Amino acid sequence: MAYQIAEADGKSVISKLNFREKGGYQLLNTKVYLKEVNETVEGNVYIAMPENPNYLGEATFENIAAQIVVSKGPSGPNDEYVFKLAGALREIGVHDPHTFEIEKIIRQQSKVS
Repeated sequence: MAYQIAEADGKSVISKLNFREKGGYQLLNTKVYLKEVNETVEGNVYIAMPENPNYLGEATFENIAAQIVVSKGPSGPNDEYVFKLAGALREIGVHDPHTFEIEKIIRQQSKVS
């Protein structure tokens, strides 16, 4: 998902995102392909690199969900983030099997706990 930010709001939005995505994420400039208009543009993305101490690396859905359930940052619990992300994706009609599977496992673990 790509978002276009008005130039006048750029510094404020990036500042808020930098707060949200701290914990080892790096803001990198990259090419972004916009499928709807068949165009490639410059964009930014936050990525957790392998040297990040919070980077889980290759993991099963179950391991990812288990880490999310016990993790919390300054912006709130990570499971809440997953639930909001999954809800927002559904709202805009985006099917993301990866996110939805992790959400499902977290909800199942919550019922067991």
